[in-house]
Amino acid sequence: MRKMQTCLRKRPFDIMRYQDLNKEFHDIMIDISGHGRLKRMVFILHNQVKPFSYRSLSYGQHMEEPIRYHTKIVDAIRKGIYIKGHGTASTINLR
Repeated sequence: MRKMQTCLRKRPFDIMRYQDLNKEFHDIMIDISGHGRLKRMVFILHNQVKPFSYRSLSYGQHMEEPIRYHTKIVDAIRKGIYIKGHGTASTINLR
């Protein structure tokens, strides 16, 4: 998380580095789940989304929200709180 936060503060914003760190974060979460099929699906999805995320990240205005959300996930894991999903259900539980 610190690497992602540092990346956001740099000017100019290093989009490629941020994408790599974000992928690393999600890979760690999926590895923790131990779900091999999910890992394969996310790998395919990531490769399809990456070109589009580069364009949206170039605006840089919405980058603080994902960092706050990821930080809440990490904090919950550290506290031993089980979070089901990484989307609507977990968003409701973390906000």
